[in-house]
Amino acid sequence: MALYWENAGVSKQKGDFVLYNAAFEGMLCNTHLLRIHLNCLHKKEALMNKTDLINRVASILGTQKQAKEAVDCVLDTISDALAGSDTVQISGFGSFKVSERKARTGRNPQTGAPIQIPAGKVPKFVPGKALKEAVK
Repeated sequence: MALYWENAGVSKQKGDFVLYNAAFEGMLCNTHLLRIHLNCLHKKEALMNKTDLINRVASILGTQKQAKEAVDCVLDTISDALAGSDTVQISGFGSFKVSERKARTGRNPQTGAPIQIPAGKVPKFVPGKALKEAVK
């Protein structure tokens, strides 16, 4: 399943993007199109949590319920894709993928004794060009 961000083309504001899911033919979960300004994701404050994100999306979609459903749908879809070892590529924003971590030897911080850390899979995010430029 491929998810990608694409310029909405309907807004005159720079930074307007719409999330499209190819499997839903351009519609996102219950026909909600999620429009997010990249500028909303970049705040001068220390942290934007999930509630803050839902509030920003609600200001665009109109209701808190629709915003929560849309944000939860996006996060669940990305999580499900990663659980299946798929890559989620959002053009201009970045890619979420699963990375293999090799087995390695670590140290117990209390005793200093060496311990064996098993191999595993970890989620990885690689920022895209537009996100890197927005953060500069």
